[in-house]
Amino acid sequence: MKREDLTQFRREIKENKDAGKELTERYEELLEALYDPDAKIRKNTALLIGELPWKEEDKNKILQSLLKAYVDEAVLYVKASYLKGIFNLSVTLSAAMKERLERRLDYLLEEEVAPDKKKHIKEESRWIMMLLEKEERPHTFKGMQKKVPLLLTVPKDHENYLLHELKRKGANPEDLRKTPFGIRVMTEDLSPILSSRIYDKIYFIVPIQRGGKLLLSNRNETIATSMLAHMLSMYLEGSGAIPFRVSVRLENPDKDETHKVSELFSDTLEELFPGKLYNAPGNYEVELFFAQRKDESFGMYLWIQAFKNDRFLYRSKKMDTSMAPTKAATMLEMAYPYLKEEGIVLDPFCGSGTLLIERQKLKTPMETFGTDTYQKAVAEAREAAKTEGVAINFIQRDYFDFTFDGMFDEIVTEFPDLFHKEKEEKYLFLKKFFQTSVALTRSGAVWLVLTNENGSVKQQIKRTGKVRLLREIPFGGKRSLFIIERK
Repeated sequence: MKREDLTQFRREIKENKDAGKELTERYEELLEALYDPDAKIRKNTALLIGELPWKEEDKNKILQSLLKAYVDEAVLYVKASYLKGIFNLSVTLSAAMKERLERRLDYLLEEEVAPDKKKHIKEESRWIMMLLEKEERPHTFKGMQKKVPLLLTVPKDHENYLLHELKRKGANPEDLRKTPFGIRVMTEDLSPILSSRIYDKIYFIVPIQRGGKLLLSNRNETIATSMLAHMLSMYLEGSGAIPFRVSVRLENPDKDETHKVSELFSDTLEELFPGKLYNAPGNYEVELFFAQRKDESFGMYLWIQAFKNDRFLYRSKKMDTSMAPTKAATMLEMAYPYLKEEGIVLDPFCGSGTLLIERQKLKTPMETFGTDTYQKAVAEAREAAKTEGVAINFIQRDYFDFTFDGMFDEIVTEFPDLFHKEKEEKYLFLKKFFQTSVALTRSGAVWLVLTNENGSVKQQIKRTGKVRLLREIPFGGKRSLFIIERK
């Protein structure tokens, strides 16, 4: 086989899995290519074999061939390709195979290697650990035995709303502190935190030596003497290495610089914890978050996947355009004083229902309705409400043709994206929204509208004459939450 043929085959299979069925009949030819004099042909053949749709009864034979070629391979940068091919086969390794890989891993971790070989040794080691980890049960969370500091992340300028929500749910105000990266909580009582709907992630704060600072220049010694190793053993139970990923937030963000710093921290973690941590961004159990402060030092934070918080189980199925539940919860927290008790609530552009489901978590409405023209979205909304155990009437209907035998007390919605619409189309949409909403809501009703059409919304409020603007709250970027009252 030629290099260009292998590249073309892999491209075709990526676009169409069925394209690989014919290639599985050319097993002998592929096996021969694993011993081609050209190292790049051997590498691409191993990768291609792992991507083909082999029959289950043939997979063991393919596994044996890849493993033998891996053992026979003399070129260091090619060896990881055989392991990746084996990994993609999705087969169970025998005890003898695992033992052989474990011996190879021990050798790689102990061997002193030249700088130019280090990259390839790390890549091979990583794939061995991924294969061995695949055979193990994921690590489990042991639980918290004492009061510990946690970081709850939220988008910038939303920290106060998270503080308000946590206090309302019973968190001790003395345990809460605002930081540049979110809310720091010192607690052993997780109930108010786990019931919060606003934060994005919970991180354990990793302490470093008192008086020290984590800088790029001293990252090895600072991380080595931090509490990270102790925390991993204290919170996680299970055998095998732990797959991780690194995320970085820089004071002056730049895509290339962020990627570079991420790689530096990833390399450091693998060097400090050989055989215990390996970088697997696509299939990780823990995340190390490094957030840079104004003095260029970093805070170090640990996210543990096994520390589960199933706040949003109803989101198991979601559309790409679905509103993020944390965003919906934040929007409603911003408007909390204006929400109606025992009212009739409507979302005219409900999508898959996230905003209305989150609305049910606050002040319970008498009845809730959502309309949308997209059949799939309405079906998903109904399924989500059923999963969450809430009663919401979802109707497939254009809001501007919607009729209701009664009047609504509250409208809560996020406008569809009007960015690509012509100016006249935007004007007509907003005009119809205000006309329809005035007709469907009683005097004193509140409309909560999230949009980036800020100027146009204000113009319509003036033109309508039957509503007043109570508040405009910045939501991030160019968006605002408008709180409007029906006169």
